[in-house]
Amino acid sequence: MTTKAAILNAKFALGYEIGQEFQDCQRQLSSLRAELKDVQSEMGKLKESFLLHKILTANLADFEEEIQYLRRQGRLCVYPYEQVKIMGPVQSGWDEALALPYVLHKGKRLYFPSSWTVLQAEERYRGYVEGESLLGGGYRKCAPHQYQVDGFRVQQGDVVLDVGAAEGLFALDVLETASKIFIFECDPLWADALKATFAPYADRVVLSGKKVAATLSDQEVTIESVLENEDLGAYYFMKMDIEGGEVDVVKSMLPLLGKMSNARLVCCTYHRQGDAEALEKLFAGIGYSTHFSDGHMLFIYDELEYPFFRKGLIRARCGQDVATRRGGAPSE
Repeated sequence: MTTKAAILNAKFALGYEIGQEFQDCQRQLSSLRAELKDVQSEMGKLKESFLLHKILTANLADFEEEIQYLRRQGRLCVYPYEQVKIMGPVQSGWDEALALPYVLHKGKRLYFPSSWTVLQAEERYRGYVEGESLLGGGYRKCAPHQYQVDGFRVQQGDVVLDVGAAEGLFALDVLETASKIFIFECDPLWADALKATFAPYADRVVLSGKKVAATLSDQEVTIESVLENEDLGAYYFMKMDIEGGEVDVVKSMLPLLGKMSNARLVCCTYHRQGDAEALEKLFAGIGYSTHFSDGHMLFIYDELEYPFFRKGLIRARCGQDVATRRGGAPSE
């Protein structure tokens, strides 16, 4: 064997050995990842069990109904109330042209991300309507995340702002009542689905992929900048669900809210400890009347502190009371 051939053979053998070692390392890494996932899962279960025990043994006389529900379930639940009603079959399908799954809501297509199956879209929709009771309907004994109630609803001709729209269910639900809808959702997961859902209604729906914030930037907008050319004397209904950013945004728009004569807002208060009290104080400071949604939420995706349960929503209004405008008072 020539020296050149011997060198080539040695290189081949070395390359093969390195390749084998690399494959072994890949297998070991995959095994370690699987073990880490198992460990994280077990840690999550232990953390949940510890929190459940902590809640069940705490002195929480004001939350006896919620405590009893958790005790019966034997696990943590974001919505600690009995389900008293189930919804019927969900109509759904796959849009071949857009390559998106959808469900039908009030006869209109509500699209979901292309990476989802039709079944996943159905389950998420059912979770919103039945599990969370976002739109009401009496599916649970208490509905702390229900945006509208009698006496506090989008009325004919209102300008609606859906801030933190996700898939756009709320906006689609009030589409025929509102005169104009501004939809804000900064998560790119929902971009194509939102465009598909509201494409037929482009004459009265404005979509924005920017984040609503307290200050302007290339990727952020403020409510003031959005409404600078709008009639502030019109009737406005704002729904705000922005993952804990509600207090900062409301604080930044207090001067604007003070100029509005007919504004109603429903803001999530469950994302962060103390948001309910902070928002109530901010609204009271500009003369807005407020009330909270019924029941409480156990937002297990945050670090919970005593008393653990949080109010889901705060509803605020100014100007001509909606009860006076349409008759009736807020009720759930």
